Amino acid sequence: MMSVSLLSNWFVNNIPGFKVWTIPLIAGLTTYLIGNLFLKKLKEAEKIKYEFITVAAHKLRMPLTRIKFILEDLPPETSLKGKIITSKITNDVNQTVELLEELLAASGTQNDMCQYMPEEMRLEILTDQIIASFKEQFEYNKIDLKFEAEKNLPKIQADVSRISTVLRIMIENAIMYIPEDYKKRKIEISVKRDRNNLLFTIKDSGIGIDIKDQPYIFLNFYRGKNARLIDTEGLGLALYIAKNIIKRHGGQIGFNSKGEGNGANFWFTLPI
Repeated sequence: MMSVSLLSNWFVNNIPGFKVWTIPLIAGLTTYLIGNLFLKKLKEAEKIKYEFITVAAHKLRMPLTRIKFILEDLPPETSLKGKIITSKITNDVNQTVELLEELLAASGTQNDMCQYMPEEMRLEILTDQIIASFKEQFEYNKIDLKFEAEKNLPKIQADVSRISTVLRIMIENAIMYIPEDYKKRKIEISVKRDRNNLLFTIKDSGIGIDIKDQPYIFLNFYRGKNARLIDTEGLGLALYIAKNIIKRHGGQIGFNSKGEGNGANFWFTLPI
């Protein structure tokens, strides 16, 4: 403001007939034009990002879908090791396909194809089914699993496929972040009523979440220090996508952790 005032005084004193109000007008127009140019460049960058996500997701989704169909046609494995490998590959493929769909939805690139399809469902039954798909992984990793669900829980309206994605993300993370050298290897899962919501919680005895990382856990592409050490290839998208799904359902999502080495307790709610 001081520079504008000084400039105005100089023009008035040195240019006959110069109107003092023209300086703020010119400054305002200049700011407006620069702002519009910046906004245009920002929109162009967003468009490039969305186009990249769309192309990459489509390119990845097709071969993954083929692998999924091949796995479904394979004869059942009889050995425990074979069952574990097949289960892990199947879960990874399913979760990756679902994550690609949710990444498209979160980026706004497939609004028509990513519409949510709510239907009447029981969260405790779906949770039990998703847990069963990880049975071999729990056994292989020697993790003590405890699952409790309140009796007579009401049905809710939700997109089954997308809530399945959230459950897989939560369980996969809990398994992944309990290192092999931890003596206490335990995961507790529960579904219960909390006023006008159903509350899902999953508590693990894993590496926990560093206090410094906690404000950023649900940001896209963010990964905590300890998470990067255990899962070096992760992208930091899973919890971001889970949050978007729960928010789209009108629910809430969060976590509690006393810090590094103290495990974590993730939770989400869905309205009844």
